[in-house]
Amino acid sequence: MSCVNSSPQRQSRRPVQTDLDRAAAERQRSGVASHPHRCFALAIMGVLFSIALSALVFLGCRAAGRDSDLFPCLVSVVSAWGFASIVGRLSGRWLSVAVLISTCGSILLGKSLIGLQLLPDSSLREIMGGTATVTNASFCLLAPIVGAALAGMTEMAGMTDRWSGWSLDEQNNEGKRDELEMRDEPTVDARVPFTPIGWAAMAAWLLLVAVFYTIGGTGDRTGFRMITVPYDELSANQSLLGFSVSMANRPMMVETISAVDQVTWFAGGVRSDSNFRFLRSGYAFLAAQFSPICSPRNSLLVVNFLSWLVCLGVLWRLADRWFMSSVAAAFSVCIGAVGLGFGVLVNDTTPHLLSFAMYFVGIAMISEFSLGNQRQNWQTHLLFGLVFGSMSLAYNVAQMLLLVYLAVSFRTQRLAHLLAATSLALLFRPVLRWILPGLGINVVEVEGAYLSRAIDHWRESFEQGIVHFVGDVVRYTAEIVTSLESPWTLALGVLGLLMIRDRSRLWLCFMTIASPVAACLVFAPVATARGYVVFGASVVIYLGAGFLFANLIKRPGKQRVVAWLCLATLCVGQLAWTTSHYRGWTAPSKAFFLGWDQGSPLLTESPVLLNMTGNEPLPKVFGGNASFVDGGAIETALASEVFPRWLVLAQLSRLPFVAAVLLVVNSLPIQRPTRRWSSGLIVVWFLITSLISFAVVDQQPFVFDCMNAIELGEKEAMTYEVDVSEDVRREMSLVMTAHPDANIELYLGASQSVDVRWQADDKDVAIQQNDRGLRQVLLAKDSELISHSQRWKFSIAGVPGQRATLGGWQRVELQGRRLVSDGEAKMTLPGIEVRIRDRATGVLMLAVF
Repeated sequence: MSCVNSSPQRQSRRPVQTDLDRAAAERQRSGVASHPHRCFALAIMGVLFSIALSALVFLGCRAAGRDSDLFPCLVSVVSAWGFASIVGRLSGRWLSVAVLISTCGSILLGKSLIGLQLLPDSSLREIMGGTATVTNASFCLLAPIVGAALAGMTEMAGMTDRWSGWSLDEQNNEGKRDELEMRDEPTVDARVPFTPIGWAAMAAWLLLVAVFYTIGGTGDRTGFRMITVPYDELSANQSLLGFSVSMANRPMMVETISAVDQVTWFAGGVRSDSNFRFLRSGYAFLAAQFSPICSPRNSLLVVNFLSWLVCLGVLWRLADRWFMSSVAAAFSVCIGAVGLGFGVLVNDTTPHLLSFAMYFVGIAMISEFSLGNQRQNWQTHLLFGLVFGSMSLAYNVAQMLLLVYLAVSFRTQRLAHLLAATSLALLFRPVLRWILPGLGINVVEVEGAYLSRAIDHWRESFEQGIVHFVGDVVRYTAEIVTSLESPWTLALGVLGLLMIRDRSRLWLCFMTIASPVAACLVFAPVATARGYVVFGASVVIYLGAGFLFANLIKRPGKQRVVAWLCLATLCVGQLAWTTSHYRGWTAPSKAFFLGWDQGSPLLTESPVLLNMTGNEPLPKVFGGNASFVDGGAIETALASEVFPRWLVLAQLSRLPFVAAVLLVVNSLPIQRPTRRWSSGLIVVWFLITSLISFAVVDQQPFVFDCMNAIELGEKEAMTYEVDVSEDVRREMSLVMTAHPDANIELYLGASQSVDVRWQADDKDVAIQQNDRGLRQVLLAKDSELISHSQRWKFSIAGVPGQRATLGGWQRVELQGRRLVSDGEAKMTLPGIEVRIRDRATGVLMLAVF
């Protein structure tokens, strides 16, 4: 009896043996070290990366004129700690030693690099401090000691040897998530299986869409350029080419050129730049991995298409996990493949498609780890901080994702973990900004100026009364939300989301949309961009639309047939809508970029574009079939020479991005051999691609600035005569007869004010200049004179006291055009355009060039 009673007592004293305890005991029995994830080889690699990265911060801060060593020393400590603990998984005394060595090495190397930039007779005082202050010397002496001491305290804080439970915890969490999804979410009826025919149909659809995008990219009417053409009144201050230059004899949007230059810079080309887009150069870094086999522009387009595929993969993963249905996943992928943001921007060398992919991946991570339902360990939040920080090096999506991350997690996760991850993510971009001056890139901040102007606007709006303030908020929010996608896709997606019953997922969907909308709303009064800022939120719109159709097709009889027809109509119609800019119809792309208040008037109107003389064929950029040069453009060189810089500098340019990738890979829940192989392959790939790129880089596309093509002296004058074709006169008469109250505009892009006189058949035309480079015809009788004249004469003169540059892209030897200047001979004709614009809607109806 006593034995029976004592047994439970003895069992209660026995310690509970967890999975981790059993694993540790097994390792002890097998003679395996108690730190299975620690790797001294990876730790040494991490220390070397930390030294190089921190030394670049020292060099960059001094090149930017910052004399204090406080920030470089702090970066040295944090970097050493991060690389040793994350890459090498060191802890305790080994972590202290690594931090001490790494911090000392980075300070010595950084100071040596600074010394190389000084005169040969620089004294030790100049090298150590710049301003030769005792404060800087103190920072450099204390940083290694303080860093090592803090690293040693991690064992006291109980943060050592926790990497061993990382994989096991994730496996347990994975099972809990599966159980949660099966319990909380409705599933699609099993009577609609996803058959091999379904797989083939989806593959064929994606291939068709990819072909459409690829063929569309061969023309000159890419989406990002077409959103700036002056078909709407807001863009009237642009030429018919839009905000464009000529690159390799093709019109390209100005903002797409920077990424091409960055790829050449990563390959080893010399460049001194102040463009703020170097803070987003992660896009060009990814493209530089393909530069050994592709041109800079094609390398960027490869990244665009890969980003598109990543977005589709995320859609499949989320739909399959949320709705337990391959059918819903396939429908989400098919609808998302023809998303408006993808079609408008896939052919332009901008980081927007990559930003969409990053936002999609970030939302998928938040969903996969169930941050809103169960508490995660600190390694999970470390992973989020590293991933979001790395994303900030390519585009400004990290801030949006952090808002979603905090809003979803604040009720279930530890506040310390959330704040640490957020602080870590926000550290990446400032570090890059400190590094760039040492590599010859002195970034001029413009986003801060935008934010300051936006805050001033909202303050003024609030001072005018709460009603006025709320009205502005509602108006701008409506503009932003409706620009996200086509109206029908947006409506169907929202309907599908309303069918989701799980509250945590509904909250995630809401924050996925609300975060980019809020970010865009802040800048809305001072920035015209709408759709591409918030398009990342479309991930849940496509999930909702796919889920809706997956439930509709399980209806019996004719309802199912109707559902299939609606789905097919949606996909085909969305493809036509998304690629409409290829055909010169800009309403969808304008609504996406500027909002529906600017895009809606273009739904039923498309301008007629004509050559003034009719002697050259209409180029593709204006809806014709001729090349840009055959259509009258000046022919320039296809490429310009690239002057290589020092190979080590070319490799150091890639170092911050490679370091970010290594940190992310080594923070994943993978075993030590996998981490070794992955890290080794990353470093080897980095070295090989950088060496090959440096060896082959010798040219980059030649850029001709169409917006500043002609220099006009302060006392210089020129006369430009054009023989007007009969087609132009007839078309103008027809338009003016149909719209007698339309405005006639004379456009000439110029950097400064210039005097312009317009004569039609030697009779003066009364015009008035406004503040956007446009001159409006004042008298109705002159409208009739213009439309019946056989010759137009434009006299252009500089204003005393200032030099100006004029826009232009046509070569001077074109038939029917004559340019006479009392200054230097010109190679390009002035970019004069005559336009007729609807007075009520501001829509361009006719333009001749």
